[in-house]
Amino acid sequence: MVATYTKQALLTGAGAIFLDFMETEDTPNTAPTYAGAVMETPSLETVNAQLELSENRVFLSNILHSDLSAVQSATIPVTAGYFPRGFAEEAQGMVKVGGGWAMPTNPKKKPFRMAIPFTDENGDELIVNFPKCTLAPVNIEGSTSGQDVTPQMKTFNVTGLPLVYKADDGNNFVFYQLDMADEENKTTYDRDKLLENGWFDETSLTANEKTETP
Repeated sequence: MVATYTKQALLTGAGAIFLDFMETEDTPNTAPTYAGAVMETPSLETVNAQLELSENRVFLSNILHSDLSAVQSATIPVTAGYFPRGFAEEAQGMVKVGGGWAMPTNPKKKPFRMAIPFTDENGDELIVNFPKCTLAPVNIEGSTSGQDVTPQMKTFNVTGLPLVYKADDGNNFVFYQLDMADEENKTTYDRDKLLENGWFDETSLTANEKTETP
């Protein structure tokens, strides 16, 4: 048997954040809908999505009988200069008071979708889409300005949740990704549609295919 030699490009950076509020939350039988007011925000410094795993391994007769482990959510600290004006405030459950915002004692978070393109050394992208996210209350941070001006970055603690809606195969998913370095994907899908529309099953992914020009 002859080994197949493969070499892939390394990821080199994370691009702009694409955000869109959920208009109607999903149910087990109904897909979510989104507002369609997509906001592209070029403010990202770092992102580090960590999957929350519930491990439940069952041992019987001294051997592993069943692995009932499950991914429950994704914890996503996002370090960025800003989110779109008013977006973080609304997402974390703040309320409008005149021309400003106020934090109530019982904030009601507003779910949203988040997509981020990760660029590789060849200029291709890995597109990651979280179809349902919430944002924790954002801390008020800052430091004094000295002779050297230092940009003030914020940490936005985002949680990626699995949709209640079951996809075509009956499963629930926390996030989706699509590698645009793959030639078949590059030929089939429209990069901008993937980021602006997102997807949460085969049907919604098909809506992001390229439109053939006559």
